[in-house]
Amino acid sequence: MIEDLKRQYQGLLKIPHLFTDNSVLDVRPFGTSEKIDLSIIDEIGLELSKQKYLGKRSELYFLQYLKSSNRYSKITHSLQIQKDMATIGEVDVICYDKVQQKWIHIELVTKLYVFTGDDDYDDFSLWIGPNLKDRMDYKINKLKSRQLPLGQHPEVLKLIDTYEIESYCCYKAKLFLKHPEEQLHSAILNENCVAGSYFNFEEFKKLKHTKDLFYVPEKMDWFCDPEAHSQWYSFYKAETLLKLSIKEKRARLLWRKTSNGDYFEDFVVWW
Repeated sequence: MIEDLKRQYQGLLKIPHLFTDNSVLDVRPFGTSEKIDLSIIDEIGLELSKQKYLGKRSELYFLQYLKSSNRYSKITHSLQIQKDMATIGEVDVICYDKVQQKWIHIELVTKLYVFTGDDDYDDFSLWIGPNLKDRMDYKINKLKSRQLPLGQHPEVLKLIDTYEIESYCCYKAKLFLKHPEEQLHSAILNENCVAGSYFNFEEFKKLKHTKDLFYVPEKMDWFCDPEAHSQWYSFYKAETLLKLSIKEKRARLLWRKTSNGDYFEDFVVWW
């Protein structure tokens, strides 16, 4: 159990930032490349077991990353911002960066997107979650218009007793293209975010006669690396598991291991 959590933690931190520069969000990216202490996951094992949603689990892992670093202190998270007795938003993280000697505000985003267009990779409306939800352009607009400005809200500034705070975004994403040979051609999106391709159930069946081994990970493992996995099974078991999900209109991540020892990460979609 704890080893699974550690793999999830490592997998999340390794996912690259979605954008190559600051032009989209107008804030600097927040990286997670510092050396990590895996033992810190032992402290939140019980809390993680209660969280079934991928986003909430990601928040817990991210907080543990900050807490395990000597760089960040006075960490406040999930800060509710109120106006006229109503909640207008929530700030993900406020903390003090001891290296830069300043307060920072961080918004965390963890997403998986498939590309539904033909070649205009910089059209953010063509990137969407594998279940046809969570469009990239919607999330970007929400970040710019609502979430990132909250870092400058008077309640936040009053809490930290300063008028100087810098906002960052930690936008981690895995991208999936239509074809395994397809290349991402974008001056904005990070090509290192491309994790694999996607196909429907009928296309999956074409893998029946290969010598590949398969694994259908649970959603909480979607940020893990397939290379770190040790349990594999036949096409027929994978087919059985996927068939049920497709019937329920739920896309599933599929890991493959070839006889040559190569690993692939793909989405099997229902649409």
